[in-house]
Amino acid sequence: MVQHSESLVGRVFGRLTVLGRDYSPINTKNSKWFCECSCGNKLSVGRPNLKSNHTLSCGCYNIEKVKEYFITHGLTESETYYRWTDMKTRCLNKNSTSYPRYGGNGVIICDRWIHSFENFLEDMGECKKGMTLDRIDNDKGYSKENCRWVPKSAQSRNRKCVKFDMEKARYIRFLVKNNFKQTEIAKFFYTSKSNINCIVKHKTFKEELCLQTV
Repeated sequence: MVQHSESLVGRVFGRLTVLGRDYSPINTKNSKWFCECSCGNKLSVGRPNLKSNHTLSCGCYNIEKVKEYFITHGLTESETYYRWTDMKTRCLNKNSTSYPRYGGNGVIICDRWIHSFENFLEDMGECKKGMTLDRIDNDKGYSKENCRWVPKSAQSRNRKCVKFDMEKARYIRFLVKNNFKQTEIAKFFYTSKSNINCIVKHKTFKEELCLQTV
């Protein structure tokens, strides 16, 4: 068995500085070493990965390269960036006509994606033309495990009809009062304009009128 008595303590490999040896068999070429990355993260790395320059950071280098690519190639104007912002609008913006079906219906975005387009891009890759972001299980939120790129036609077949209730009816009336067109509202709720019109005119989901006498 090959022995390695050489200490790596204090050695620098890329962004990693070796702090000490990890718990592993003494006489092995695959020993591991505790390292600190220049960004402050600490991790354990195998000797072969350090000596071969296979591992040069905690992962922050790859993230920075994604950011660099993001900026260099103008991905703020890309379909991928649009899908990310559209996802956030549906789930977080209460003024969006899509909000009742998403954020208002309990659909959430995972912590990894909610504030980082770079993480979203790293997990999902670029959105190709004609594709859209689809949740595999419509009862779960947006995350790497539950999302995929699919043709827009496929997502349309997977959409679930919205169950209307008094809260959504009030929101629809609010939208109409704020000059949203009924045809546009119907589109977002996957229903007909006549259904929206019935809600607006209080033919369905009627508000109870409470008369007070003095």
